[in-house]
Amino acid sequence: MFPSTVFSLTTDSWDGILQRDLITTFIYLLPLVVPAYLLISALYQFAVEGNGTAFPYDPPKRLVIGGVYQYLSNPMQVGISLMMGWWGVVIQSMCISLSAMIAFILFIVFKDVCNGSCAIGKGNKEWEDYQQSVPKWLPKLKARSTSTK
Repeated sequence: MFPSTVFSLTTDSWDGILQRDLITTFIYLLPLVVPAYLLISALYQFAVEGNGTAFPYDPPKRLVIGGVYQYLSNPMQVGISLMMGWWGVVIQSMCISLSAMIAFILFIVFKDVCNGSCAIGKGNKEWEDYQQSVPKWLPKLKARSTSTK
């Protein structure tokens, strides 16, 4: 729906993807595996480890620091931004790719709306340690140790 809405407001269209052959379209879509993995993994960890969801009315009840969260503390935001940005490339829409950059900037600006101020983060030493050891936007190559000291 988002691309269609953008197309109705701009001169962009679905022609960028519809006029390609199937093999080329598949090659263009292949890089979407990375952000999809980030999103699915993050949602899985919220459900399994945190016993909650990404929705504000049902947040995780426990601190989530395993899985993809060992490498990156904002995998959903990074995944959404990467997916939107590459989707703009796939459908050849600069407006869609620009919206990804705007979304990423908004994620950075509003990072503290819940991050660290939600109930799990308040006064939790493990949360503070986690925030200091795991990068927010660029994943680290080595997983954070989840063992307690």
